[in-house]
Amino acid sequence: MAHEHSHSGSSFYIEQLATIVLSAAFGAAGLAMALDPEKKMLNLILVPKLHITVLLCGICLLVLAAVRTVTLLMTVLGRRQAHHPEHAHEHHHHELVTVGTAAHAHEHHEGEICCHHDHEHETHEHAHADETGCCGHEDGHSHSHASAPLRYVVLLLPIAFFMMNLPNKAMWLAQAADATGIDVSDTAKGPSKGEMQLDFKELDQASYSGLKREAYTGHVGRLTGQISHTMGNPKVFTLVRSRMTCCAADVISIQVFIVATQPVSIPDGTWVDVGGRIEFQYQEKPGSQGSYVPVLRMTDIKTIDAPANPYIY
Repeated sequence: MAHEHSHSGSSFYIEQLATIVLSAAFGAAGLAMALDPEKKMLNLILVPKLHITVLLCGICLLVLAAVRTVTLLMTVLGRRQAHHPEHAHEHHHHELVTVGTAAHAHEHHEGEICCHHDHEHETHEHAHADETGCCGHEDGHSHSHASAPLRYVVLLLPIAFFMMNLPNKAMWLAQAADATGIDVSDTAKGPSKGEMQLDFKELDQASYSGLKREAYTGHVGRLTGQISHTMGNPKVFTLVRSRMTCCAADVISIQVFIVATQPVSIPDGTWVDVGGRIEFQYQEKPGSQGSYVPVLRMTDIKTIDAPANPYIY
């Protein structure tokens, strides 16, 4: 019963080596991102609590690549020793040859078809008989390891992005907001309640609660984000921050309207620090139900350097 198991020559070893190299490359890339003190790339794609996962996976991939390298090397060396043994395999045949006739050491029963075993000292080839007495039959069970280079091209893409320093500190700006309906008058509503520490995410969530809107309104605070000019009024722009829950795939943009006394000429995407008085305005939206939006009446603004991590969590 013969099983044909073909490795298509050297393609099997080429695929094994390619897998080892790719695994080691992924492991090295993960290790490099996790061990970067500033986490310049990892902060752009994962929340901090998952950074340890990248580190552990990078270490595991490097270890597995090393183990597979050793086992593959042992396999290659074992096959070479099998093909070139140190001691010749000698066959001693009893003298059964007579003049003109050849006697066989095998006993043949009546009606049995025999397959002759040709013993060659160099190649040691055997032709085995099947149940019917026919030599060298095949049972049709054969498979081969065909090379599929396209899959390696696909797997190389993340490594190529890593070598190109992607992702980087790109600007994650939302689409320009519509400032229609935002009150741009200089009149502040209600008494001042003093300064408070502002949190971008909490300020956005406060717009959905009447009690929180009342608690925040009238306080003066500061926010940091990227400028995005609006549609509808040159005195109004938004500060934008991107919020990540798990990874870059679930990023959403949070915007806070900033009302200035004069149009602001700072380019879109510039990181700024803005101080102002907090209020919430009800904004009508054509074709849908209106909602309260957080607004900061600007008192001052200054440009700042982009943070190492542009996300909020």
